[in-house]
Amino acid sequence: MPRAYSPRSFRTVLNWRHYLRGENVVGIEPLLTCWRNNLHSDKVYYYDFARYSPDLYYRDGHAWPRSQEGATYNGRCDDKVAFYLQLKAIGAPTPEVVAENVDGRVIFYAEPHDLDALLEERGELVIKPRGGKAGGGVRMVRPGDADRFLAPGEFASTKVVQHAYSATINAASVNTVRVLTAWDFDAGDFFVAGVSHRFGTAQSKRVDNWSAGGVSAGVDIETGVLGPAMRSPAYDPGRTWLRRHPDTGARIEGVEVAHFHRMCRELIEVCRGFPVSLVGWDVVITPDAWAIIEANRRPAFIGLQMFRPLLSDPRLRTFFAREGML
Repeated sequence: MPRAYSPRSFRTVLNWRHYLRGENVVGIEPLLTCWRNNLHSDKVYYYDFARYSPDLYYRDGHAWPRSQEGATYNGRCDDKVAFYLQLKAIGAPTPEVVAENVDGRVIFYAEPHDLDALLEERGELVIKPRGGKAGGGVRMVRPGDADRFLAPGEFASTKVVQHAYSATINAASVNTVRVLTAWDFDAGDFFVAGVSHRFGTAQSKRVDNWSAGGVSAGVDIETGVLGPAMRSPAYDPGRTWLRRHPDTGARIEGVEVAHFHRMCRELIEVCRGFPVSLVGWDVVITPDAWAIIEANRRPAFIGLQMFRPLLSDPRLRTFFAREGML
């Protein structure tokens, strides 16, 4: 059964309180629209109710696919080292994991079996917590850096070089494409259900996460072209649509994502060898191809629904219904 949802959540009550005080006034009808459709009232700033019917937006407090509730699937995406090993086994493009620290013991998956020697050879490595989320604890280290050593629970992987279009928008962060894939029950195959593109900012530093201050832009699935971007309200209370990057001034809207159609096509091949039916993939477009950075079995939907409601795709509506999510 779908998880019960109360529109009287703390966040919704707080937004109504702002309204009654005359703060962040958006009008009574949009707030009532959220209330009636089990959406937190802050969605009035993100969702385009003038263009799309409110019932096309997947509700807040949603359930998750019943096929992904078992322990069999829990570690498929969450454990980043195990995830890398599985992707490697099916031949998917992903950064190489070279070492990890398990309870104080460093295990090497690449030669030479010495972290300093690896840094000298590779030039730079990315260090992450094995079970980290939202970009937390990520750092890039070079030879001689004081923080180059692995703490227990951390692993090191090779750096991915991003394509020029992405580096032009913001070179200080690795900017990822979020691709939502799901199983098409009628066609008996996977499909791309939604795409957005995140870019880091001065606030988010080396990561591009929206929750850390990055910006997110929608991607047209048919053309691979970027729309305008938006920041989280924690960093931009005015919810401004950004046609250019807020720090670099580089154009975002209208830029074409390189290798986009190839990436979508080859990612479907990866899905066929990966045992999870609904995944939010984080992909970096490289100069010659693309690479999977990580995957989310419970991806946040707001980053996609800001640009197009998920239930406007009948294949995704069928998936949600068959998986007990509606």
